[in-house]
Amino acid sequence: MPSRAADFPKRQMQVLSLGLFRTGTYSMSQALTTLSYADVYRGLNSLGKNDDWIILGNAADPFTRDEWDQIWGSCEAVTDVASAKVVLVKRDYDKWCKSVNETIIDSLWGVLPNFFVGAVEPLIGSVSGLTSRKMLLGWAAARDEKELRANLRAACWEPLYEFLGREVPRGEDGKPVPFPHANEAAALRRKIMEQQVGTATAVGVGLWLARGRG
Repeated sequence: MPSRAADFPKRQMQVLSLGLFRTGTYSMSQALTTLSYADVYRGLNSLGKNDDWIILGNAADPFTRDEWDQIWGSCEAVTDVASAKVVLVKRDYDKWCKSVNETIIDSLWGVLPNFFVGAVEPLIGSVSGLTSRKMLLGWAAARDEKELRANLRAACWEPLYEFLGREVPRGEDGKPVPFPHANEAAALRRKIMEQQVGTATAVGVGLWLARGRG
């Protein structure tokens, strides 16, 4: 089977951006490249690369790790072409925040929760309340209930670079580089047009040479 990655060093895949095509995957691929992930693969990569399509076409059959490595073995991240069907539950922040405060935080802090965590749990050998508190405080980088409530928005919208454990990319002026908003549709149309023009030119030249020989 042809191998796209034969000429590249083999790397460990680190990021799967699982959004389906036309959901900002091009911008995400640009962002991952900015964050120094090597050889980020996206749908535009495959245009004009028949070897890739042979491998993708065969992917309908069960694939081994070695077979997947033939196309993505050099990639540290991949977007739309490798996407799966993923359910992403999205909710308005204010409604989410209200629900978290009323159903989770209020059930772990307050007169009754404090009595249960401080007095009842030790008697019955339970640590569920205490552990839940620690997990929430750690998740929101908070020291107490007040900071937890104040940090909800920051914890919910943690920047991509922090989530991925990467350094903040900065420009020559030292300011953080803004998230790239690439126009995938325009790039795709341009790429397809270039491919079609190239193919038409090759066919035209071939016909002209054939006519000249005749």
